[in-house]
Amino acid sequence: MTRRLPVVNSDDGAWGDWLNNFLLKEHFDTTNTPDVANGGHKTITIRPGTTAAATAPLKFTSGALMSTPEAGAMEYDGTSLLFTPATTRYNAIMNGLGLSGGQTVIGGTLTTQNLSLRPNAADLTTGAIATLGTLEATNSTTGSVTVAGGLAVNKRVYATDMTVTNAITANAVIAGYAATATTTVTITVGSAYQQYCTYSGNQVVNMPDVTSSVVVGQQWQIISQVPSTNYVTINTTGGTNRLIQLYPGASATLTCVSTANNNAASWSVSVGVAHQITVANQATVGTNGPLNAAVGDIWIDTTVV
Repeated sequence: MTRRLPVVNSDDGAWGDWLNNFLLKEHFDTTNTPDVANGGHKTITIRPGTTAAATAPLKFTSGALMSTPEAGAMEYDGTSLLFTPATTRYNAIMNGLGLSGGQTVIGGTLTTQNLSLRPNAADLTTGAIATLGTLEATNSTTGSVTVAGGLAVNKRVYATDMTVTNAITANAVIAGYAATATTTVTITVGSAYQQYCTYSGNQVVNMPDVTSSVVVGQQWQIISQVPSTNYVTINTTGGTNRLIQLYPGASATLTCVSTANNNAASWSVSVGVAHQITVANQATVGTNGPLNAAVGDIWIDTTVV
């Protein structure tokens, strides 16, 4: 097809109509006169893309964000697609989360908002997170998250720091597990709840520094699985103060009750003995108890005197 400019006093009228129809389809014009408001885009319909590269219907080029957010602006910094509804930038899309009634703030504070989740297929293959109630966070990136309403989950929830004010119901709760076979175990604020001590001799467990990150009520369970002639010594951070010694088969649950100082007063210690009660008579009782007893066993002598 031959392409040409319209011919003056010939078919320029038809060309003008066609051109105006094309321009006015998605461009604003109410006065048909030169006006600063005319020419802006309106009611834009974007054609679909294809599977080929570089054919996306809409693509942003990354660049520096404006020094001052502007209401109505959408920007892309190479990592996040950001939108400014008023004076603060928000993450428009974040890791498969569909935000309803609230947004994740970039460089600000997230106050009481409702949050609805659209599961990411890689994490939640079936079902969804339901009935989240109200989400409150002092900082959406590093602060704690408080769920004031109910939380019903039929898949997994991962949280670095979450405080729940109402009850959470779950069919099964799996506590963190760690088994250590070295001479010294150093517990940190992020260590697994269950700590199995499996060294071949005496083993030392140093609890975390309560003045840094640990919160009152945080617990760890220490289980001694060292050989029968050895024991596990549990100390405050750095091995400063001994809290308790556990013989084989015994366990202790340590609860932080104060974050003021790293001493025995900062920990509540509850001890459990995992051994059996042995019933024996004089024929099977040696000088130190039943011949088949292990350290920590309780035994009853049934010999009639």
